Parts: sequence; structure tokens; C-alpha cells
Amino acid sequence: MRPEGDVRRAILDAAKEFTQSGHLPTMRELASRAQVGLSAARTTVHNMSRAGVLTVAGERDVEYRNKPVAVYAPKGESTPSFVDLAEVFSTWSR
Repeated sequence: MRPEGDVRRAILDAAKEFTQSGHLPTMRELASRAQVGLSAARTTVHNMSRAGVLTVAGERDVEYRNKPVAVYAPKGESTPSFVDLAEVFSTWSR
């Protein structure tokens, strides 16, 4: 089996750091934290999400694009608890 590449390892580490701080990163944020180029990050994030290492955890509005962009989380990592709290409040008011 082929070993992990440096870019893949750096992006996974960056995704784990973001998730531990309670922030779900975009692909650009992952590239910036991992200090890799956007082209390499785009390809690697796509491959990692296809392989199930990263999951698309939702979408977020950003200032540099008109449409919302995907945010990612490592598989098995929990998303921030504010999502769960929002669900509680929405069912509570019924």
C-alpha cells in the first residue's frame, strides 16, 4: 500500500486543528493552514472526501464567492455543538 503524501497529511492535521477549535474550515482555509497551494489542496481535499477521510459537514457563506462553499470535517470528528443546540431549540418551541 502506498504511504500518505505530505500534502494529505498536512491537510488532515489542519482539519483536525480547526475542528478541535470548534470551527469547520473551507478548502481555502485548509490550504492556508496546511501551507499548500490551492491547486494541490483542491485535488487532495476532493480525493480525501471521495475516500471518506474528510466529510462535507455543511456550507457557509464567504465574502469571496456568491454561493456558499463547503466546509469539511475529518470523518469521526464531531461537528461543533452549536448545530445540536439549534436542533434542540427548534424542536423545543413546537
